Amino acid sequence: EELASTAATEDAERLGLITVNQSGRRSDARLSHPLYGEVRRQHMPAARLRRLRGALADALAATGTRRREDLLTLASWQVAAGRSGDPETLVRAAKAARAMFDLDLAITLGTAAREAGAGPEAAVVLGVSLFTQGRHEEAETVFADATPQCQTDEEHQQVAGARSYNLSILMGEPERAVAVIEAAIEKIADPGERNALAGRAALFNLFRGRAGQAVEESQT
Repeated sequence: EELASTAATEDAERLGLITVNQSGRRSDARLSHPLYGEVRRQHMPAARLRRLRGALADALAATGTRRREDLLTLASWQVAAGRSGDPETLVRAAKAARAMFDLDLAITLGTAAREAGAGPEAAVVLGVSLFTQGRHEEAETVFADATPQCQTDEEHQQVAGARSYNLSILMGEPERAVAVIEAAIEKIADPGERNALAGRAALFNLFRGRAGQAVEESQT
């Protein structure tokens, strides 16, 4: 109603083009059939489509995005409108999309987050989404690029943990995985973060047939 006027909304509902349903304290307006939207988007100039998506993103952001689906919709509209978006919002949205197993959306939002300046946290959600889709080499590239950007112990642990899992379990390269973990441990001071990676190293060495070394690492 704010974007198109109350009269236009009422006319669209009366003509059966949209349905308006109450959801808690919110009224949701949706197209009566998805094909209506497909037809309109196919015949709409790209510049107008970007402008409308930007207007929708601004209107949704003004509501406070209190629901999880709001976050995903807002981030998707911002990206579709050609906006860089807020890095933190994009990372949160990418995590939410991955949690819902919408990996294509998680990859789109994770990529946008990195382009907007998000750091290793965005790389982890993007890389994990990629290797979950079987795109292991692409994930390795993302993790490798993010490794020099890590600053905190948690960032080192998360990037090295995800990268080593991809290398060892999914790509069959446990030697490289152990090397990644050993390099990360040297940069980590927090005992808990170090132990998390040491446990992974023990597991990967077990896969390499080095049981003695695995036992030794698991006891450190």
